[in-house]
Amino acid sequence: MDDGKVTLLVKGTGISNPKFSGDGNTVAFMQGGALHAYDFATSQARILLEGVDSYCPGKKGEFYASLQKAGIVAVNPQTAESSTIVPAGEDISYINLKLSPDSKYLAYDSVKSGVEGLDKEGIWLYDMSSKEAKMIVKVTKEDYSVGPSAGKWSPDSGKILIWIMPRSASLSADCVKSAVYDVAGGKLTDLKTCALAYDENVSFADTGAFAMITGGGRSMLEAKA
Repeated sequence: MDDGKVTLLVKGTGISNPKFSGDGNTVAFMQGGALHAYDFATSQARILLEGVDSYCPGKKGEFYASLQKAGIVAVNPQTAESSTIVPAGEDISYINLKLSPDSKYLAYDSVKSGVEGLDKEGIWLYDMSSKEAKMIVKVTKEDYSVGPSAGKWSPDSGKILIWIMPRSASLSADCVKSAVYDVAGGKLTDLKTCALAYDENVSFADTGAFAMITGGGRSMLEAKA
């Protein structure tokens, strides 16, 4: 960024979702359903995991990834060795992994194939210290088609935005409900407004307030309140 030079790290097609590790030593990316990592020390890229649904960087250089067969795992980008964080559930996918800024909590959505077993679907918080996971928002039959999803964390990790999305046919166009979950108090507060379900439309302040673009429509840049 200082001299404007560009370095090609990995050449190929179908590459998406690049993310730096917490220590900045590697950059991970998705390609062909597999999680890859480019190591700046060796100038080499390697496959870390196959069949990955979602992933996010950890604080110390590791990555957290979800696989339907294994659950949620922590993987070392240098060795590709992984350890299970949340065991896999039957026909359940863990998606939308989001680590809190203080690295104490991992938020994720659980989605089950079919209409049976909805009691396992919803938004979960995994406590890195106690190694326990608890459901903070539960899916009901009314919002089965598109259930709730974890949104953006506040900078102090005290709150997380929740997108409530019952029967949303197109998230790019539909105005969906939202709420805020207070981690310490365990309270979910309905914001009584709707917005496009994109985290970039929300900005938290250090004071606990936040700004949100509300409204709906095919264009994110027009006709918003």
